[in-house]
Amino acid sequence: MFLKRYEEALTAINSALALESEYLLAWYAKGFTLSFLERYEEALTAFEQTLSFVPDNVKSYYFKGCILINLERFEEALTTFDDALKLNPNDVEALNAKVDILYIMERDNEALSVIEEVLRLVPDDINIWDCKGRILRDLNQYEESLVAFNHILSLDPNNIDAWHNKAGVLRALGREKEARQAKLQVKKLSK
Repeated sequence: MFLKRYEEALTAINSALALESEYLLAWYAKGFTLSFLERYEEALTAFEQTLSFVPDNVKSYYFKGCILINLERFEEALTTFDDALKLNPNDVEALNAKVDILYIMERDNEALSVIEEVLRLVPDDINIWDCKGRILRDLNQYEESLVAFNHILSLDPNNIDAWHNKAGVLRALGREKEARQAKLQVKKLSK
Protein backbone atom coordinates (compact mmCIF):
# COMPACT_ATOMS: atom_id res chain seq x y z
CA MET A 1 0.00 0.00 0.00
CA PHE A 2 2.95 2.33 0.51
CA LEU A 3 3.52 2.27 -3.25
CA LYS A 4 -0.03 3.61 -3.63
CA ARG A 5 -1.06 0.68 -5.80
CA TYR A 6 -4.35 0.41 -3.96
CA GLU A 7 -6.37 -1.41 -6.60
CA GLU A 8 -3.69 -4.13 -6.81
CA ALA A 9 -3.55 -4.31 -3.03
CA LEU A 10 -7.32 -4.65 -2.88
CA THR A 11 -7.22 -7.53 -5.36
CA ALA A 12 -4.61 -9.33 -3.24
CA ILE A 13 -6.57 -8.69 -0.04
CA ASN A 14 -9.77 -10.03 -1.60
CA SER A 15 -7.86 -13.13 -2.72
CA ALA A 16 -6.66 -13.67 0.85
CA LEU A 17 -10.20 -13.24 2.16
CA ALA A 18 -11.50 -15.73 -0.40
CA LEU A 19 -9.16 -18.30 1.17
CA GLU A 20 -9.82 -17.28 4.79
CA SER A 21 -12.94 -15.15 5.25
CA GLU A 22 -12.25 -14.47 8.93
CA TYR A 23 -8.69 -13.21 8.44
CA LEU A 24 -8.84 -10.17 10.73
CA LEU A 25 -5.70 -8.42 9.45
CA ALA A 26 -6.93 -8.74 5.88
CA TRP A 27 -10.20 -7.04 6.85
CA TYR A 28 -8.20 -4.20 8.42
CA ALA A 29 -6.07 -3.93 5.30
CA LYS A 30 -9.22 -3.90 3.17
CA GLY A 31 -10.73 -1.11 5.26
CA PHE A 32 -7.59 1.02 5.03
CA THR A 33 -7.17 0.38 1.31
CA LEU A 34 -10.78 1.28 0.59
CA SER A 35 -10.43 4.45 2.65
CA PHE A 36 -7.33 5.43 0.63
CA LEU A 37 -9.49 4.94 -2.46
CA GLU A 38 -12.17 7.11 -0.81
CA ARG A 39 -14.65 4.24 -1.01
CA TYR A 40 -15.86 4.96 2.48
CA GLU A 41 -19.09 2.93 2.55
CA GLU A 42 -17.12 -0.19 1.63
CA ALA A 43 -14.41 0.69 4.15
CA LEU A 44 -17.08 1.03 6.81
CA THR A 45 -18.34 -2.45 5.98
CA ALA A 46 -14.80 -3.82 6.33
CA PHE A 47 -14.31 -2.28 9.78
CA GLU A 48 -17.75 -3.47 10.86
CA GLN A 49 -16.64 -6.94 9.78
CA THR A 50 -13.62 -6.70 12.12
CA LEU A 51 -16.04 -5.92 14.96
CA SER A 52 -18.08 -8.99 14.13
CA PHE A 53 -14.95 -11.08 14.79
CA VAL A 54 -13.66 -9.17 17.82
CA PRO A 55 -16.49 -7.07 19.29
CA ASP A 56 -14.33 -5.57 22.05
CA ASN A 57 -11.60 -4.22 19.77
CA VAL A 58 -11.08 -0.53 20.57
CA LYS A 59 -9.12 0.13 17.38
CA SER A 60 -11.90 -1.26 15.19
CA TYR A 61 -14.32 1.20 16.77
CA TYR A 62 -11.80 4.00 16.31
CA PHE A 63 -11.26 3.24 12.61
CA LYS A 64 -15.01 2.85 12.08
CA GLY A 65 -15.54 6.27 13.68
CA CYS A 66 -12.93 7.86 11.42
CA ILE A 67 -14.69 6.44 8.35
CA LEU A 68 -18.02 7.77 9.64
CA ILE A 69 -16.45 11.24 9.89
CA ASN A 70 -15.41 10.97 6.24
CA LEU A 71 -19.01 10.07 5.44
CA GLU A 72 -20.13 13.12 7.47
CA ARG A 73 -22.22 10.88 9.72
CA PHE A 74 -21.15 12.78 12.79
CA GLU A 75 -23.65 11.52 15.37
CA GLU A 76 -22.84 7.92 14.46
CA ALA A 77 -19.12 8.71 14.65
CA LEU A 78 -19.57 10.19 18.12
CA THR A 79 -21.46 7.09 19.28
CA THR A 80 -18.74 4.88 17.82
CA PHE A 81 -15.98 6.74 19.65
CA ASP A 82 -18.04 6.47 22.83
CA ASP A 83 -18.23 2.71 22.22
CA ALA A 84 -14.43 2.60 22.01
CA LEU A 85 -14.12 4.63 25.20
CA LYS A 86 -16.46 2.28 27.07
CA LEU A 87 -13.89 -0.43 26.38
CA ASN A 88 -10.88 1.78 27.19
CA PRO A 89 -11.65 5.17 28.76
CA ASN A 90 -7.99 6.17 28.40
CA ASP A 91 -7.65 5.59 24.66
CA VAL A 92 -6.09 8.89 23.62
CA GLU A 93 -6.80 8.42 19.90
CA ALA A 94 -10.51 7.89 20.54
CA LEU A 95 -10.59 10.84 22.95
CA ASN A 96 -8.85 13.09 20.41
CA ALA A 97 -11.26 11.97 17.71
CA LYS A 98 -14.17 12.70 20.04
CA VAL A 99 -12.82 16.22 20.59
CA ASP A 100 -12.57 16.70 16.82
CA ILE A 101 -16.11 15.53 16.18
CA LEU A 102 -17.56 17.63 19.01
CA TYR A 103 -15.69 20.65 17.60
CA ILE A 104 -17.09 19.98 14.12
CA MET A 105 -20.57 19.70 15.64
CA GLU A 106 -20.00 23.00 17.50
CA ARG A 107 -20.54 21.33 20.87
CA ASP A 108 -17.74 23.37 22.39
CA ASN A 109 -18.41 22.85 26.09
CA GLU A 110 -18.51 19.08 25.64
CA ALA A 111 -15.29 19.27 23.60
CA LEU A 112 -13.62 21.25 26.40
CA SER A 113 -14.65 18.59 28.91
CA VAL A 114 -13.07 15.83 26.79
CA ILE A 115 -9.98 18.00 26.26
CA GLU A 116 -9.47 18.03 30.02
CA GLU A 117 -9.62 14.22 30.01
CA VAL A 118 -6.96 14.10 27.28
CA LEU A 119 -4.73 16.58 29.11
CA ARG A 120 -4.87 14.43 32.26
CA LEU A 121 -3.43 11.59 30.16
CA VAL A 122 -1.03 13.59 27.96
CA PRO A 123 -0.50 16.99 29.56
CA ASP A 124 1.81 18.33 26.87
CA ASP A 125 -0.13 17.36 23.73
CA ILE A 126 0.34 20.46 21.57
CA ASN A 127 -2.55 19.63 19.24
CA ILE A 128 -5.04 19.31 22.07
CA TRP A 129 -3.78 22.55 23.66
CA ASP A 130 -4.25 24.22 20.27
CA CYS A 131 -7.80 22.91 20.05
CA LYS A 132 -8.48 24.13 23.59
CA GLY A 133 -7.12 27.58 22.75
CA ARG A 134 -9.20 27.86 19.57
CA ILE A 135 -12.42 26.74 21.28
CA LEU A 136 -11.90 29.16 24.16
CA ARG A 137 -11.19 31.93 21.64
CA ASP A 138 -14.40 31.06 19.78
CA LEU A 139 -16.26 31.29 23.10
CA ASN A 140 -14.70 34.75 23.69
CA GLN A 141 -12.84 33.41 26.72
CA TYR A 142 -9.70 35.23 25.66
CA GLU A 143 -7.68 35.09 28.88
CA GLU A 144 -8.08 31.31 29.10
CA SER A 145 -7.34 31.01 25.39
CA LEU A 146 -4.14 33.00 25.87
CA VAL A 147 -3.07 30.59 28.63
CA ALA A 148 -3.45 27.69 26.18
CA PHE A 149 -1.42 29.34 23.41
CA ASN A 150 1.25 30.41 25.89
CA HIS A 151 1.48 26.83 27.10
CA ILE A 152 2.07 25.66 23.54
CA LEU A 153 4.84 28.25 23.20
CA SER A 154 6.44 27.04 26.44
CA LEU A 155 6.64 23.59 24.81
CA ASP A 156 7.55 24.78 21.32
CA PRO A 157 8.73 28.41 21.12
CA ASN A 158 8.86 28.20 17.30
CA ASN A 159 5.24 27.17 16.82
CA ILE A 160 4.03 29.64 14.18
CA ASP A 161 0.35 28.75 14.59
CA ALA A 162 0.50 29.38 18.33
CA TRP A 163 2.17 32.76 17.77
CA HIS A 164 -0.46 33.64 15.15
CA ASN A 165 -3.34 32.60 17.43
CA LYS A 166 -1.75 34.39 20.37
CA ALA A 167 -1.61 37.59 18.30
CA GLY A 168 -5.30 37.33 17.49
CA VAL A 169 -6.25 36.74 21.12
CA LEU A 170 -4.09 39.63 22.30
CA ARG A 171 -5.74 41.87 19.71
CA ALA A 172 -9.18 40.76 20.97
CA LEU A 173 -8.06 41.69 24.48
CA GLY A 174 -7.04 45.15 23.26
CA ARG A 175 -3.36 44.48 23.93
CA GLU A 176 -2.17 45.85 20.58
CA LYS A 177 1.52 46.25 21.42
CA GLU A 178 1.84 42.61 22.52
CA ALA A 179 -0.23 41.52 19.48
CA ARG A 180 2.20 43.32 17.15
CA GLN A 181 5.15 41.63 18.87
CA ALA A 182 3.52 38.23 18.41
CA LYS A 183 2.87 39.02 14.72
CA LEU A 184 6.53 40.00 14.31
CA GLN A 185 7.48 36.62 15.75
CA VAL A 186 5.26 34.96 13.12
CA LYS A 187 7.05 36.85 10.35
CA LYS A 188 10.46 36.05 11.83
CA LEU A 189 9.66 32.32 12.04
CA SER A 190 8.16 32.28 8.54
CA LYS A 191 11.46 33.23 6.94
